[in-house]
Amino acid sequence: MAHRMILGIPGFFLIIIPALRSGDTGSLVTLYIAMAVGLLGLPIIVLQYRRFRYWITPKEIIIHSGVFTRKHRNIPIERIQNVEIIQRLLPRMFGTAKVNVVTAGSTTTEGVLEFVSLKEAHRIRQVVRSYQGIQKPIDSTGTEQTIEVEGNVESKSGSSILYRMSAGRVILSGVFRFSLFYIAIIFSTLQLFEPDPEGVIDWIEGGSLEPFVSAILESPFFAATLLVIVAALISWISGILVNINRFFNFQLDMDDGRIHKRSGLLTISEGTIPLAKIQALIRRTNPVMRRYGWWSLGVQTMGHDVNEQRHKLAVPFGTAEETVSIAHKLFPIDLPSRYLNVSRYTIRRMIVRLTVALTIVVSPTAYFWRPALWALCLLPLIVWYAILRYRNLGYSFDGKVLGIRKGVIKHVEWSTSIDKSHVFYLRQSIFQRRYGIKTLYVDTAGASPVSSPSIVDMPADAADELMETLYGSFQGYFGDSTESESRLIELSPR
Repeated sequence: MAHRMILGIPGFFLIIIPALRSGDTGSLVTLYIAMAVGLLGLPIIVLQYRRFRYWITPKEIIIHSGVFTRKHRNIPIERIQNVEIIQRLLPRMFGTAKVNVVTAGSTTTEGVLEFVSLKEAHRIRQVVRSYQGIQKPIDSTGTEQTIEVEGNVESKSGSSILYRMSAGRVILSGVFRFSLFYIAIIFSTLQLFEPDPEGVIDWIEGGSLEPFVSAILESPFFAATLLVIVAALISWISGILVNINRFFNFQLDMDDGRIHKRSGLLTISEGTIPLAKIQALIRRTNPVMRRYGWWSLGVQTMGHDVNEQRHKLAVPFGTAEETVSIAHKLFPIDLPSRYLNVSRYTIRRMIVRLTVALTIVVSPTAYFWRPALWALCLLPLIVWYAILRYRNLGYSFDGKVLGIRKGVIKHVEWSTSIDKSHVFYLRQSIFQRRYGIKTLYVDTAGASPVSSPSIVDMPADAADELMETLYGSFQGYFGDSTESESRLIELSPR
C-alpha cells in the first residue's frame, strides 16, 4: 500500500510544478484539483489493498480485485505458459516484485499480482510449476491433495547456460539501436520548467557560442542539418542507455524442457518459456547490423505479450552462428539457407504505391510552399527501395520447415515446422489479379492478428502449388494420428 502511494508522487508533482511556477488563477485551480484528487486517491488505494485477494489451487489461480467494479478471474493451471517476475528500481528497494501470469493464446497478460514480496513471487512460480509438472497425490476419498513447496529460489541444478551477454556486448548492441521516442520525452520534460528565453539569449551573447548561433540563424539549411544531427545523437545515446537497462546481465538457461531468461539493471525481469510452447523462430537484423554480422533471435510462443512485440527475445544481440546454434537447441529444425524469390511485379507495385503516397503529400504542401517540390528528388530512392525489398522477399519449404524472409530496414527471417501451422490461405487483390500474383498467409498459434507471416506477391501458379503442397504435408503429418483416433472412436463402445 505504501509502495503504491510512493509511486504516485512523481506524477502528482508533474501536475503541480507548472501551476506553482505560473501563479495565475487558472493554474491555481489546477493545483487545487490535483490536491483534491490526491486526497481522494489515498482511500481508494487502501480499499484496493483490502479488497485484493488471490489463491492458488491444484487446478487454477483465482484473483479477486476491484473497488467499484469487482473482478473475479480464474486462470486454469494447465493453460499457464509463463510466470514472469519483474522488479523495477523502487520495488527492489522495498523488496517487492510484480508477477505476470501469461496463458497460451492470450494477447495480454492474463493475471497480474503486484507488490508481492520477492520471496512470495518466486514461491508462486514454483508452486505453479509443481502443479503443472508433478502428478498430484490423491487421498482415499479421491480428493487431490495440495503440494507444499518450501523455499523461495528455484533449483538450477542440471541447467545449462545457452547464452550470456557481457557488458561490452550490451553496450555494443545499443550502438545499433536508435530511439526517437525518448527525444519526445526529453523535450516534453523540458517544457515543464519553461526556461526564460531572454536569459538564455543573454548567456549566449556574452559567451563563445555567439558566432555559432549567428551562423545557425543566418542559414536555415545549416540549422536543419544541425537539428537532425543532434536528434540522431540523442536517439543513439538513449538507445544505448535503454539497452543497458534492459539487457544488463542477460542470461538464457535451459533445463527440464524450459528456458529461463533473466536480465535488467534498474528493472530486473525473470521469465520462463516451455520449449513445447514454441511455435516459430524469428531472426531479425537491420542493414547496419547485417553488415557486421549481428542478429537477434526471438521465439514465437502460443501466447504473446504486446510488450515483447509479439515474440520473446532469446538472443537480443549475437552473431549469425550463435543465433543459428541456439535456435536449433530451442526448436530442433534446420533453418533455411536458400530462399526462392517472389514475382518481379512486386517492384512495380511498390514503386506505384510509394509514388502515389509521395504525390498526395507533396502536392497540397507545394501549393502553399514551393520548396516542397524538392521532395520529388526522392523518386530514385523509391526505385532503389523497391528493388531492395524484392531482393529480401523470399520463401522456402523443404517438406517440413517453412521459411519466410522479408524487410529492408527491419530484415526478418521467420521459420516454423509444418506441424505447428494451423491455417493456410491465399488472397488476391484487384491489382494483384492484373499481374497474376497472389499472397499466401500462414497462421500459427501466437501469431499476430495484425501482421501474420505472409509470402507477398508470389506468381499465382507457384502460390497455388505451394498452398497444395503445404496442405498435403500438413495432412500427411497428422494423417496417422487422425486415423488412429478414428479407429478408436469406431471401436469404442457406445
